[in-house]
Amino acid sequence: MNIPAQKDLRFVLLGSGFHLCSFAEMLVESGFPNPLIMTHPRDQHVRDATLLTSPELYKNVFETAERLGLRVFETSTVNTPDSLEVLREEGVTAGFSLSCRSIIKRDFIRAVNGFIFNIHPSMLPAERGGGTFSWRILNNSKEVSATVHVLDEGIDTGAVIVQKRTELEKEFPTPHDYLVGTNRVYLELLREFLSFCRQGAVPCHPQSEEESTYLPRLYTEQNGAIDWNWSDVAVERFIRAFGAPYPGAFTYAGERRFHIPEARLEPLPRPNHPFLKGRVVGFTDKGEARVFMLENMLVIPTVVVDGQSLVSADFLSVNTTLHTPWAILAEARTAVPKVASMTSTPGKVQQEK
Repeated sequence: MNIPAQKDLRFVLLGSGFHLCSFAEMLVESGFPNPLIMTHPRDQHVRDATLLTSPELYKNVFETAERLGLRVFETSTVNTPDSLEVLREEGVTAGFSLSCRSIIKRDFIRAVNGFIFNIHPSMLPAERGGGTFSWRILNNSKEVSATVHVLDEGIDTGAVIVQKRTELEKEFPTPHDYLVGTNRVYLELLREFLSFCRQGAVPCHPQSEEESTYLPRLYTEQNGAIDWNWSDVAVERFIRAFGAPYPGAFTYAGERRFHIPEARLEPLPRPNHPFLKGRVVGFTDKGEARVFMLENMLVIPTVVVDGQSLVSADFLSVNTTLHTPWAILAEARTAVPKVASMTSTPGKVQQEK
C-alpha cells in the first residue's frame, strides 16, 4: 500500500493508554506532523487510571498530549459527523487505532482515504476480539504477540503488515505480565511500522478466514464469576485470569459477594470428596484462607470486599463454603460487556438483580 509522504502524513490516533501515548511520542520525535488524538470522554478513563498504576502499563493521554502540544478531541464514538469534521479541520491524512473503543465504520475509513491501521495483541487471524490476555491464561498459553494491520470494516480482519510472537517465562503469569510483555512488542512493531511510513509504502498480505478465531472482551465485574464445579487447576487459572491489575474473580460467602485477586494450589496427601469443595477449613499464620478442593488446597491470601482489600481471615470463617449462585454463573458465562459498564471505578460493582 502506497501512503502519503512523511511530511504529509498527519495521523489521528484513536484510543488511549500506554501504546497510544508512546506512538504519539514516536511520531513527534521522528519528525512526522503532530498527530491529533481522538479518545473517549475523560470521565471514562478513570477505571484504567485506577487499575493500571505501573508506568509500564499506563500513560495518561491528556497529560501526554499537553506535554507534546497535541490536540485531544473527546467523543463517545469516533463515527459522528462532528468527529469527521474535526478530521477535515485538522488536515488528517491517516489514522491509527490503539485500543479504540469504537468499531470504526465506513465513513471514517473513507475520510482518511483508507489509510488507517490498527495494532492488535495476537498473531492475526487468530484471537480476534478484545479479551486476549485472560483467555490465554484460561487456555494455559504463555504467548505474547501482536499484529499491525490495515483497518477495514470488519473486526481485526484487515491485511497484515507486520507481526511478532514471543513467550512469557513466568510459571504462573497474570494479566499484568501479558500487558507488560505486549507493550514491549507493540513498541517494536510501531517503530517498524514507522520505518515503512518513511519509505512511503507499507507491505500487506491478506488474512486467512479459515484460520481465524474470535474471543470476546471480558469484564471482571460481569464475567469473573468462579464456578466451584470446575477442576482445581481450572479454578486457579480462572482466578489468575482476572487478577492483577484487575479486581479479581468473584464468588460468594453466604450472601456477600467478594473478589479473590490471587490464589495458589498446594497438593493434598489424598483426594477429597466433591462435597468438601469450596469449604474454608483453616487459615495460615499469615491469615491466608485454606480452602478444600479435590486434590489440592486452594490458599487465598487476601480478598476484596466492597473495594477494600482484606486479609482473608478478616472476612472469611472456618466452615464457610464458597459458592456462586447458578443464575450469576449463567449471566457471567453469557454476558457481553458494554463499554459504558467498563468505565466505573473498580470495586463499585453493579447491583445484583
